[in-house]
Amino acid sequence: MPWSGRSIPRRISESHVLRAASAMLAGAASAAAFAPVHAVPVLWVSFPILAWLISTGGFRRAFWTGWAFGFGQFAAGLYWIGASFVYTGQFGWIAGGFGVAGLSAGLAVFPASAALVARTFDSLPRRLIALGAAWVLAEGLRSWLLTGFPWNLTGQVWAFSVETLQPAAWIGTHGLGAVTVFAALAPAALASRRLRLGLLLPAPLAAVLFLGLLRDNVRTLDLGEGPMVRIVQGNVPQAARLDAGRFDDNLRQYVVTSLTPPADPPPTLVIWPEAVVPFDPTGREDIRRNVRDVQAAIPGEVRLATGGFRIRPADGAVFNSLFFLAPDGHVEAFYDKVHLVPFGEFLPLAGWLPDFLRPVTGRGMQAAEGRARVSIPGFPLVAPAICYEIIFPTPTGGPERPAWLLNVTNDAWFGRTSGPFQHFAQARLRAVEEGLPVIRAANTGISAVIDARGRVLARLALGQRGVIDHPLPVPEKPPLHARMGDGPLFGALFALLVLMLATLRQKADVNDAAKD
Repeated sequence: MPWSGRSIPRRISESHVLRAASAMLAGAASAAAFAPVHAVPVLWVSFPILAWLISTGGFRRAFWTGWAFGFGQFAAGLYWIGASFVYTGQFGWIAGGFGVAGLSAGLAVFPASAALVARTFDSLPRRLIALGAAWVLAEGLRSWLLTGFPWNLTGQVWAFSVETLQPAAWIGTHGLGAVTVFAALAPAALASRRLRLGLLLPAPLAAVLFLGLLRDNVRTLDLGEGPMVRIVQGNVPQAARLDAGRFDDNLRQYVVTSLTPPADPPPTLVIWPEAVVPFDPTGREDIRRNVRDVQAAIPGEVRLATGGFRIRPADGAVFNSLFFLAPDGHVEAFYDKVHLVPFGEFLPLAGWLPDFLRPVTGRGMQAAEGRARVSIPGFPLVAPAICYEIIFPTPTGGPERPAWLLNVTNDAWFGRTSGPFQHFAQARLRAVEEGLPVIRAANTGISAVIDARGRVLARLALGQRGVIDHPLPVPEKPPLHARMGDGPLFGALFALLVLMLATLRQKADVNDAAKD
């Protein structure tokens, strides 16, 4: 039988292999909507395909179709994680491939669950609404379960321009994702001749994007004249960082780069990225000497913030930390990382796994118990975020609201892949969500000064060595999301699903009564 245009959809729907392959390809295509490509319109093709593929068959078919879609999206969107395995040995790329596949397979359970919930409804309007609501709730669960992994949330596709970032100030990344998924499902409604639904679904997205455009163009942000900071991007390759024999050279490269003639006025805080000092600098005379070298090159009192590893004397626990060193080189404050990288800094459910898997955890880091604020002389209160802690949409409201976010990271593990661009895009989203400027120091890039609207005021490109001298931008008043968080959104979506399920059950009871 020839593959006519009319028979292709039927063949895909009836074949387990073709249906899974179609879902996986649609999911992989949707990954192009994220940084650095930001081909957002592809979502208006991918999500309707998913909705169509789960429109027939039972619950099991819907679950595995959603799983295939999720696997394709995560494998294509997170491929860059495999680059870090290059440094583990001769077969690093092979191990990286298995690692990405395993991670994608696990994460795909979340979109699979959303597809399963959506299949509960036979009515197209209810199925589309349920798919959108369940998708966002699944992303919320993914952001929390096992310390969370909120990477490549749907709302992050809009991090390519200042204007499209602005709605995050009111509804957050998850809210932006919700209106995006609903809008992307509109073609599925229009294809079924549901004109009213097809016009209603994209309306919230159009509204918030329009208001975001007004916010950025009508209400200006006073940049102010805060204290001067210097961001140092030493651009030390990861292979060199892992070579113990090159530690002194690597550290000296950061010192020499830090000696660049300063701007006027000179900086009072020099910021090095994550783990530039691969040990605890407390009491180290060599570190004090390096701080004095930097101090001698810059007029006035200069403090240094640098990533390192703090060792707790009581039990020898190791923390991924950010140290704040006084002008004389002694440690006057520190911050310990709270959100550790699963399988990189700790092994989830380690107590349930055999001993031979424990080397995967590397140093076996200890997580701190709470996101602390740090007070630095001459600076307003700061909330540090080490590495991927910046990706967590955590509200910073309350009486101890910081005035800025300091993100130090080392993305050299991932080379010139999509990873560093996706990481940077999420730092811009945090700035808008919290109404706070972000100072970002990355070993190989992208280092930047980001204001409270998500505008990049200064940056160093990926693979560039240099410094940024820039005044600390001023914060905004806490926007709605910083005050409310994601609770109201998740509560509303959950209530919507419960109400829809309740009416579905009520309708079933009425039908049963009629039969009797």
